[in-house]
Amino acid sequence: MRTARDFAMQTLDTWGGCRRREDIQACVSELAGNAVQDGSPDGRDCLLRRIRNPHCLQVEVHDRASHSASASPRPH
Repeated sequence: MRTARDFAMQTLDTWGGCRRREDIQACVSELAGNAVQDGSPDGRDCLLRRIRNPHCLQVEVHDRASHSASASPRPH
């Protein structure tokens, strides 16, 4: 989870930062934790995807299971 969180935060820094950094960090931690616990217990085969739009950031975490989790903080 630390790797996913650090990767997401580095991406935000590269993109110029964000006022909702702590919220995004919490979402990434929760989604990555769920992916490892429920879909990839060995911590492998997880995918963190970030999509930047003009007014929001979409975060997706995919695991080996047939489902995926997604969270999109509301635009600010």
